[in-house]
Amino acid sequence: MALSEQHEEFARLVASHQREIQSYIFANVVNWGDADEIWQETCVRLWLEFEKFEPESNFVAWAIRVAYYEILTWRTKAGRNKLVFDQSFIDDIAVEQTYVASSENQDRLKALDECLQQLSDRKRRIIGQFYTPHKEVQDIASVMNCSVGVIYKAVQRIRSDLRRCIELRLQKEGRA
Repeated sequence: MALSEQHEEFARLVASHQREIQSYIFANVVNWGDADEIWQETCVRLWLEFEKFEPESNFVAWAIRVAYYEILTWRTKAGRNKLVFDQSFIDDIAVEQTYVASSENQDRLKALDECLQQLSDRKRRIIGQFYTPHKEVQDIASVMNCSVGVIYKAVQRIRSDLRRCIELRLQKEGRA
């Protein structure tokens, strides 16, 4: 494969599966800034290792495995100064995420999109801002004219509402 074709294929695969890979990273890292840094390092590692990727294999599973090792590297660097998950939890998530990368994940993503549309404009704005890269919670609170604690509590409630909505949709469609 020519280098320009390799660039295009890499960009296409990362762009089309960014959500799944980032979700895995964000599920394993508490701090948004750390998760964003791990995402960037994962992208670099994916590019450096892309020639080893087998085109007929599952890109998401491969990318999540790379992200897994980037998280381990980050955890080693973070040491005792950060709140991190233990190794067995990360291993369990890695196994689960590989499974979730299947077509069932697409059902969940579709349900999530439908549930997001049902949120009020304010809730959609809060959750959208919360998951915007490089957006600090303090900035969101300032724009929304409330405290940081209110934003965190709102995000917690919205996540809970979304989780219930997704499960109900999947149950109704017999996919849960």
